[in-house]
Amino acid sequence: MPNAPLRVAVRIAPSPQPAWIARVVDAIRDADFARIVRVVEGAPRARERRTLYEQLDDVVFRRAGSAFEPREIALNANDNDDVDVVLDFAPGTRLPDLAPRFGVWTLRTSDALAELASARDTTLALLEADGRPIASARAAVDAISLRRGTSRLFAKAASLIISELARLHRTQELPPRLELPAEKPSTSRGSVLAQRARAFLRQRKRDRTMNEQWFVAFGFGHHDYAKFHALLPPDDRLWADPFVFQDGAHTWLFVEEMLFAENRGTIAVMELRRDGTASSPRTVLTRPYHLSYPCVFAWNGAHYMLPETGENETIELYRATNFPYEWEPHATLMRGLRAVDATLFEHAGRWWLYVSTAPDGETYDELSLYHADSPLGPWTSHPRNPLMIDVTAGRCAGRPFLRDGRLLRPAQNGARRYGHSIALREIVTLTTEAYEERAAGTIEPDWNAELIGTHTLNIDGDAVVIDGLRYRPR
Repeated sequence: MPNAPLRVAVRIAPSPQPAWIARVVDAIRDADFARIVRVVEGAPRARERRTLYEQLDDVVFRRAGSAFEPREIALNANDNDDVDVVLDFAPGTRLPDLAPRFGVWTLRTSDALAELASARDTTLALLEADGRPIASARAAVDAISLRRGTSRLFAKAASLIISELARLHRTQELPPRLELPAEKPSTSRGSVLAQRARAFLRQRKRDRTMNEQWFVAFGFGHHDYAKFHALLPPDDRLWADPFVFQDGAHTWLFVEEMLFAENRGTIAVMELRRDGTASSPRTVLTRPYHLSYPCVFAWNGAHYMLPETGENETIELYRATNFPYEWEPHATLMRGLRAVDATLFEHAGRWWLYVSTAPDGETYDELSLYHADSPLGPWTSHPRNPLMIDVTAGRCAGRPFLRDGRLLRPAQNGARRYGHSIALREIVTLTTEAYEERAAGTIEPDWNAELIGTHTLNIDGDAVVIDGLRYRPR
C-alpha cells in the first residue's frame, strides 16, 4: 500500500514571496508525496542593509537573480490534521506547538559575500530538521556577481527541499545526521575581491582574442598524464569528452568534435597507436541536435554508444552496424528529460545509469542513479535519488573504473569554472537500496603547462584517455 502524502505546515512571511519559495510551494501543491495542511504567518521580512557592492550588483545583474523575483501566492490551508513536517521560511519567533513527526525544517546558507571574499569556491545550502543537518546542496561561488551566485544557491535550495520531502515520503524516516567537512579559514576580504576584479578584467580582454579549445591526450598502462601523447585539433574546432574502447589489436578513441562556427557537437572516432600517433578523425554520428560524451560499450556481442542528447530531451542508445564507423538508433532509454553526461556501466551483474539534470534551470549537477537488468531497461529510480546536488561532484566525468580494488567514479568539479578539474569518488556501497561514495582524490589541470581545465577521464584495458582545456588565438 503506498504511503499517504506527507502533511506539511508552512510558516511564511506575508506576500510577495521570492520565487524560490514559491517554487517549493507550487511543487508541493502539484505533488502526490505531500500536501499543505496548515499555514502559519511569520513576521514581515526585515529590510536588509546593502553594501555599495551589493547595490551595484543588484543593478547590473538584476535579471540574473531569478530566484528572488517577487511572486504572489495564496495559502489558506488550516486543517486540523496532525503535521508531519514544518517548513519554516520565516524563523525567528516561536512557532505554535504543532508537534511535527519529522521536525521543523529550516534552511541555513553560507554568507555569500564572505565566501566570495574568502576565496572559497563554493557556497552551501544546509537543510536542518530541529537544528540537525540532514541534507545539503553546494553551488559555485560566482566570481563576479553576488546576486547571480546567491540566486543560483537558493534555486538549488528549493530543489533540495523538494527532493528531501519526496525522499521522506518514500522512506518514512529522516536521514542520519549530515557530517560536514571543516571549512578552510578566510583570507583578507579586500585583497581577494581585488584579485577577482583583476581576473575578471583579464578574462574579458582574453575572450576578445582567444578561444577556449578542448583537446585530448592518451597513454597506455599508466596515469602519468604529463607523459601522455596530446592530440591537438585544428584551430577551428575542439575535441572533448574522450571515451576509449579496445577491440582486439585496435584501440578506438571516440570524442565530441565541435566546430566553433557551428556550435553543435558531433561524434568522431580515431584509432590510437602505441607509438603516440593516431589516425585522422572520422565523423561517425551527427544529429540535428548537439551530441557529446560518447559512452561506448559492448554487450551480447554487439557495440553500443550512449551519447549525450540532452538538447533533444532524450537519452538515446545507438548500435553499431559496422563498428566503429556506422551507427543506427537502437532505443530511447528516457524521454522528456534534459540530462547531460549520462553514464552507463555494468557492476555486480546489474546495469547502472548516472544522469545529471538541472531542475532549477541553473547548472547540471543534480546527480541521480537508475538501475536495470540490461542496458535497454526498463530503468528503476534509485531510492536515494537525487544522490547529491553538488557542483563539485554532481556531474560524471567518465565511466566508473576499478583501481587497486576500488570502484572509482570520475566526477566534474565545476566550482572554479566549468570543466575545471576531476574529482575521483570511491563508490563504497552500490545496491538497489543503498548508495555511498566518498572523496578519493583530484586530478587538477596541472599536467600540461597550457591547461585551464580537465573534465573527462576514461579507461579501457590498458588505454587511458583524458581531455584538457587551453586558450588558442581566434
